[in-house]
Amino acid sequence: MAAEVVVSVVMQKLTNMLIQESTISDEMIDQAEGLRIRFREMQKYLRDAESKQESYEDVRKWMAEFLGIAYDLEDFVDIFVLERTRRRRSSFIGYIATLEGLKATLKLCSEMKEIEGKISDYMSKFSQINQRLTLPMDTGPILRKQNDLPEDLPSHLRPCLLYLGMFPKEVDIPVRRLFHLWLAEGFVKQSPGMSPEDLVEEYLAELVRREMILVFSFRSDGSAKTCRMPEKLRHVLSLKAEEIGLFYIHGKLASRASVSSVSDPQFAVRRVVEHADIKDYPGDSEFYVKNLRSYISFNTQKKDLQAIQIGKFVSKIIGKRGYALLRVLDLEGVYKPQLPEELGFLYHLRYLGLRWTFSDALPTSVGHLAYLETLDVKHTYIRTLPSTIWKMKLLRHLYLNDIRLDMSVHRYRTNPLTQLQTLWGLLVDKKTPVKDGLNRLVNLRKLGLTCHSISTEEIGQWILRLTGLRSLKLRCKNEIGEPSSLHLPSLANLQHLTHVYLLGRLPKLNEKFEFPPQLRVLTLSVSKLEDDPMPKLAQLKNLSVLRLLANSYTGKKMDCPEGGFGSLRVLRLWMLENLEEWEVAEGAMKNLQELEIRCCSSLKAAPDRVLKSSNFEKLNLINMPLAFVADCEAKKQEKITMTEETWEF
Repeated sequence: MAAEVVVSVVMQKLTNMLIQESTISDEMIDQAEGLRIRFREMQKYLRDAESKQESYEDVRKWMAEFLGIAYDLEDFVDIFVLERTRRRRSSFIGYIATLEGLKATLKLCSEMKEIEGKISDYMSKFSQINQRLTLPMDTGPILRKQNDLPEDLPSHLRPCLLYLGMFPKEVDIPVRRLFHLWLAEGFVKQSPGMSPEDLVEEYLAELVRREMILVFSFRSDGSAKTCRMPEKLRHVLSLKAEEIGLFYIHGKLASRASVSSVSDPQFAVRRVVEHADIKDYPGDSEFYVKNLRSYISFNTQKKDLQAIQIGKFVSKIIGKRGYALLRVLDLEGVYKPQLPEELGFLYHLRYLGLRWTFSDALPTSVGHLAYLETLDVKHTYIRTLPSTIWKMKLLRHLYLNDIRLDMSVHRYRTNPLTQLQTLWGLLVDKKTPVKDGLNRLVNLRKLGLTCHSISTEEIGQWILRLTGLRSLKLRCKNEIGEPSSLHLPSLANLQHLTHVYLLGRLPKLNEKFEFPPQLRVLTLSVSKLEDDPMPKLAQLKNLSVLRLLANSYTGKKMDCPEGGFGSLRVLRLWMLENLEEWEVAEGAMKNLQELEIRCCSSLKAAPDRVLKSSNFEKLNLINMPLAFVADCEAKKQEKITMTEETWEF
């Protein structure tokens, strides 16, 4: 049932077009609805054909011809949207613009009507093939072959699963990267009352539940960090995905040498996945370039030639037409790719991934990417973004690397970046206005920034306006980069905030300051709290991960009160140089599973109640005195896994 994936992806694009393009005519809406009905009717024919295509050449040809029609529809829709975008930026105004738009609408309606007629013809043609081969139309359950998708796998999950087949063998896939790719490719169906970001989390959870995706590593809060597809499943579905034209893998990594790739694609290439130098890719052939929707590279060799070739290839994608259909440009881990200034002509681009590329700059034309949803320049040498960034009205996720945003243009725009959900790696200094500037970004769910102490009060007031905020990372430093004082208001009203990281000196955790009620993960660093924070933190009923890092507490004794920390699973104590005694009262930390103590040279002993707890599983000691290590070894239960390490600094 892999062929249904193509139909599902194309239908989703058609639906998204009707939602996003607000001035679509009634005629086009009716025509699109007619197509959806036809494609739904076609599903039973596709399922029957897939069960027979390996045995009958006529059925195999019929399947390929039909998939070609589906891909034609995708091209018509994408080109229509692209042309509308180009007209909005052109010099056409008034009557001429209206006339051009009407012509394009009539053309797409005509093309959709023609495809609807072809679908009817192909249903009849398949029935004739069945009769000629004296084969009954199988309307009952289809027996699943080894190389097929499970019949009960929901249609919206099928493209997501097949997509994982493009990743190299034995490569850990960052969940963050996978989510953004699924979203950019248009695989996520819109659902009332749920954001796309929430939906992709549900998609992954369901595929993990079905054991079609394996979580390979976890974050400390228990959420998935990296994943893989089981190798047997990956081997089969990767070939199937290439066969139906979902992607084309260029070259092979050494670890993939045992897997035979589809060398000659039967459909115009839509997604090229680079496992070897792109210079060997047939970029002069329209069959391999003209219809590209995605270019994803896993070639992480540090070669200057590779960086140059990537820029040339992107220019070829844009080509003489002056535009391209590319939605995804993912170069994560590729060393310093040289992007052309024509990048702004990729009007369809949804995802630009440059993480870990160590690139120095972005083309100024990046601001012309009207549909861009994710821009990731984390772990690069990029220090400024073009002021045109504020033109990206659909931008949802912005990952930076301590970059200060140019607010001079933004301050005069009425609705800047209203869709922005993630703003991570922002630098706020004296030149960055918060009032009438950053505080107009009110829909953030994830915020990570570094600021100077002079700005913390304004930033605190801005944070209070972020009622949907879920994750906050706030570092406060002075002008020479040293941690300085944080001045934060009570965060008690931020009902959705679950992850907080604070670096900088905090005042006393007194009655006036409250943490968010749903807080699950808390990290404090260089807080220099003089009073024991444990009585206050013990009241956080949902806290599951607590990290007290370097100089977060400067006192000599910590007391965990009776019954406190009921949900705590992970505790990390790092470089609390003055800490000598740590007491845990009865019933406190009863669900703690993992404890790491690092460079707490004055600490005399770990609490017996922790080491002997029935739920405690793992103890990691780094650069701790030998006497402390020996005491833990003597007290711990036999089932506890204990590691002891010495690091050189």
